[in-house]
Amino acid sequence: MINRVLGLFLIIGILIFVLSFFSTSGQSEDQYQAEGPSRIQSVVILIREFLWGKASHSNAAASVTTAENPQEIFKRAYRANEKKAYLNAVEEYSKYLKLVPNDASAYYNRGLVHYTLKRYNDAVRDFEKAVEIDPSKTYAFLYKGYAYEMISDCKQAIEDFEKAISLGENKNAELYGHKARCENRSKNYDEGFQDALKALNIDKKTHTLFLNWLMLNTV
Repeated sequence: MINRVLGLFLIIGILIFVLSFFSTSGQSEDQYQAEGPSRIQSVVILIREFLWGKASHSNAAASVTTAENPQEIFKRAYRANEKKAYLNAVEEYSKYLKLVPNDASAYYNRGLVHYTLKRYNDAVRDFEKAVEIDPSKTYAFLYKGYAYEMISDCKQAIEDFEKAISLGENKNAELYGHKARCENRSKNYDEGFQDALKALNIDKKTHTLFLNWLMLNTV
């Protein structure tokens, strides 16, 4: 398209040169400058402006159509995660966050993908960003605690578990089981015992967590 426009400009330029040569013969430079454009030159100018307008409009339209809808990128990321295409999901969430940098849910979702990939440090960073943007995001605190536990920072993990509990996640047997393990590793045996009991009371199937805690505590 651009080459065609440039070709038309070249032809028009040659036409202007030829017309100006004939129109200025026998005239002084001052007389030529005092006169306005001839009718033919006016037509040429109008054509040139029209072509420039068409070209600029086409470029603007192209830029609009190539700009992706952030929501479509988010949906692609979500679907990629559902299909277990985790690396693709991370890439799509990253694209989305460049366009919408203050979306706590996107940071949380990308953090979950990192967690699944066992990229725990990356997961922590995304969960941290999610709760920075939205301090009421309960599950971001919960999984931040899980991620910190996986990198052996039980002190921070316990803080995050307690924050999740304070935000309403107080009926989660798995949370209390993880918290009990972290407290046991930190030699807070009484707190660990109480949390293991809470896990058992919430879900009887978690009795294995309680037994594991007892075995670790007697080592």
